[in-house]
Parts: sequence; C-alpha cells; structure tokens
Amino acid sequence: MLVFILLSNLMFLMHPIHLSITNISQVNDKNRFEVSVRLFRDDLEMIINHKYEQNIVLTDENISDVEEIFVNKYINDMLIFKEDDTLLDKKNISIEFDDLMIVASFILNYSNDISTLDVRNTLMMDAFRDQKNLLIINSNKKEKGYQFTLDNYQQKIVL
Repeated sequence: MLVFILLSNLMFLMHPIHLSITNISQVNDKNRFEVSVRLFRDDLEMIINHKYEQNIVLTDENISDVEEIFVNKYINDMLIFKEDDTLLDKKNISIEFDDLMIVASFILNYSNDISTLDVRNTLMMDAFRDQKNLLIINSNKKEKGYQFTLDNYQQKIVL
C-alpha cells in the first residue's frame, strides 16, 4: 500500500501530458506572423541534454546564453514554416519562463500575397511517441486550430 501511495504521488509530480501549444497571429499591415510556442520546461531540458549532449537546467528565471542558444536551435530544427517552398526565418526570438512552461516568441516575415503557410511541427516528437502539438492561428479575423502528431506532423494551412 505504501508503494502505491508513493508511486501515485510521483506520477502526480510528473506531468503525463506531452503537449506543445503554438499561437500564431497574422499582422497583415506589417506582412508578418507573431508566433509564441509553449513547451514544458522539464521535457525540453531533457531533450536538449540528450540530443545535443549538453547539461542545461531550465529552472532559473533567467536563461543563460548557452541555454538560449540550444533552445533556439531546437525550435529552429523542429518547427519549420514555409511560404511557397521558401523557408521563413524566425526573427527576434525571445524566451521567457511561465511556471512549468517555457515560452519562445518570434516573428515570421512573409511576402505581400501569402495564401498558404506550410508548417512542419515535430517538437518533442523525438522523445515522446504520444506528443501532441497544437497550433492556433488567427488570420483574416478567423481563428483555426490544428493538431500535429507523429503520424501527421506536416500541414498546409490555408489563410
């Protein structure tokens, strides 16, 4: 019985959900998307430490330069946006902590006549087979939601 209670408490401390949330807002008059990505800090830390053979700790309120480099690298590698087969570069990446989450925000500039956005979202899928990545986009006064999984990690979004 004691073992059961200890295991139950341990499971409560670990979050059983493997989820990321990406919010995108289209700013038409500036030809850009404003993007924020929310990831669980402990999962991201574990993945970066394993994938890039680093020993980072994402528990402080301030992110170090080395931690920022590897968080940016991971997001750049695993979350890709394209317009007509042209890669959209992430500009002005900033990273903040929000409780158990890390929030990365950036801007994607695009051409005047964008009608579709190709998204490849494999965040955390290299570690968690049950990972779900939600994307919510506000474009032309409409809000749409998309789900990315290991079997469906690439989508074309009609704006």
